[in-house]
This record gives sequence, C-alpha cells and structure tokens, in this order.
Amino acid sequence: MTARTTAHLATALDDYSKELVGARGEECAPYYQSVVTAIDR
Repeated sequence: MTARTTAHLATALDDYSKELVGARGEECAPYYQSVVTAIDR
C-alpha cells in the first residue's frame, strides 16, 4: 500500500458465486476463492 493509491478492487461476482459454480461446476470454485483472497489481502 502507498499513500497515493486510490484504486479500489472488488470482485464482480460477489453476489453470483453460487450461480457461477452452478453453471461452471465445482472446479471453478478454487479460482474464484483465490481471487477473493488476493483482493482481501
């Protein structure tokens, strides 16, 4: 982090993760979780 950082990161799929897993299958769940974990850091 820097004092000049103004960017905001968010996952566009927050509300739709269950639908994504339903449509794409359980194999996509670890990828989605890794994105969320990286942003939460």
